[in-house]
Amino acid sequence: MNKALGTVLYMVILTAVFTGAVTVVGEATKDRIAVNESLTERRKILLALGVTEDERLSAGEVEQVFRNNIREMPWKGHERAVYGRLNERGVAEAYAFPIEGPGFWGPIYGYLGVSADGAEIIGLVFIRHSETPGLGARIEELWFRKQFQGKSIKPSGGTSALSFVAQGRELDERSVHAITGATQTSRALERFLDEDLKEIHRAFEQGGLSLGEGVR
Repeated sequence: MNKALGTVLYMVILTAVFTGAVTVVGEATKDRIAVNESLTERRKILLALGVTEDERLSAGEVEQVFRNNIREMPWKGHERAVYGRLNERGVAEAYAFPIEGPGFWGPIYGYLGVSADGAEIIGLVFIRHSETPGLGARIEELWFRKQFQGKSIKPSGGTSALSFVAQGRELDERSVHAITGATQTSRALERFLDEDLKEIHRAFEQGGLSLGEGVR
């Protein structure tokens, strides 16, 4: 009986020690993880805005570009902010709008870069998702994201601004190739991009962006 009690006590103490150690390590690295996540997101915002194609910019380079050329602005009715790319006169040349929606396995978050007049796509990036590696997760691959660049997103009589078509089919200014073997992810992305684009169009039509003093 005493031996069994001793074993149980030992396991309780051992579990408490390991739990405490994990908690300490988690608290010690929490701030660093948050900084790294913020840096990664900022790099991707620059990709969406067409500022760079280099995903390996140093923290210093990212900070310099954001300080000199990028402005964060609230988007009325939305929790996440919009980012504007400014020219030397402080005029916005492009915007990176936050996008999000349900994927096949979970929510997908990203940014869609659009021209200052809201007429075409500058870039598309994803910052978080749970799609299947080798299938739906291929939305992050350069070939897939790059095909959105230059696509027209002008409102078109209530129809979907962008359509996803099978590999091998001819593309026009409003279509992109879906990912073979990831039909559900492609359909989900097509659906929520359509909804997000409607919101983006409304922001331009209603002046839903607050760019701040000296920025227009």
